[in-house]
Amino acid sequence: MNDKIIKSVKTLAVGLIFVMVNLELEYKTMRFNVIPQFPGYFLIYLASKDFFEGEKAKRYGVLAMVCFFVSLLSFTAGLLGSKLGVVGIVIDMIHLLGSMLLMFVVFHRLSEIAIEAENEKAVFFRVIMVGYIATYIAQYLTGILFQSQVVYEFLGMILLILIIFALVMVFRFARELERMV
Repeated sequence: MNDKIIKSVKTLAVGLIFVMVNLELEYKTMRFNVIPQFPGYFLIYLASKDFFEGEKAKRYGVLAMVCFFVSLLSFTAGLLGSKLGVVGIVIDMIHLLGSMLLMFVVFHRLSEIAIEAENEKAVFFRVIMVGYIATYIAQYLTGILFQSQVVYEFLGMILLILIIFALVMVFRFARELERMV
């Protein structure tokens, strides 16, 4: 394992805190995330050059920047209390799809690195990836289709547990990679 990959995993771990932890506050017409996602996407962009291999580094770097700009726009609109209407729905869908794809490729790559390092965490990263994406989509659809606050909050709790578990696993993995060098 080379130093660049280890450094990129550490940068990525910090970026995942911003991207995965979602703590929204509402006040009158303003709605914003206390821990904004756009810094996390920027950190993932910075890590992508060394984290991904070859053409994937460029492709997923571009995806991280698209998510960065979309989440920055969404965050700014929330702070200003702007209602973006149909444009807001399109922005939210781009953000949702981009974020899910990015989380998929990040956790898939983490599992590949774990396999290369002969680390048992490869399976955990794949389980986290599937669980996170499935729960996130289920929570999103529950809010839109069923508007059941109880189910929405329950899925939110499951999502929070998965996020905490994922972040702990990524930080432990980064530390284990450091020890290998």
